[in-house]
Amino acid sequence: MAPPDPDQNPPALYFDEDSSSRIVVKALRAEGYDVLSTPEADNGGNSDKQQLKFAASKERVLFSFNRGDFKRIHKNWWKEGINHFGIVLAIQQRFTDKGLILQLQREVLEKYTKEDMKNQIFWLT
Repeated sequence: MAPPDPDQNPPALYFDEDSSSRIVVKALRAEGYDVLSTPEADNGGNSDKQQLKFAASKERVLFSFNRGDFKRIHKNWWKEGINHFGIVLAIQQRFTDKGLILQLQREVLEKYTKEDMKNQIFWLT
């Protein structure tokens, strides 16, 4: 895959605790994407709401396998007018590390800008 075009303003990612695969993070970085994991941010043990608050404060899209909780938090924030920079959710058992990397690139990072992701929730299929 080609490295990201900075003029396209691809979204920066933040992997929550359950999805912080070092293989995925390292591979996406090697492709030129801005990626941060929960362990690197020293946010282990924080609640899902705290994880999303952190991601929003850093203008990062949060990635998680925790679909139910983040769907609920997104809905509540939407109602309360609280902004975030996007949430991407996936079913953990559906993806190998390589498959997850490819899906994130094709369905999110190469397709949407940082601005497109704001306050949106996306599902990897």
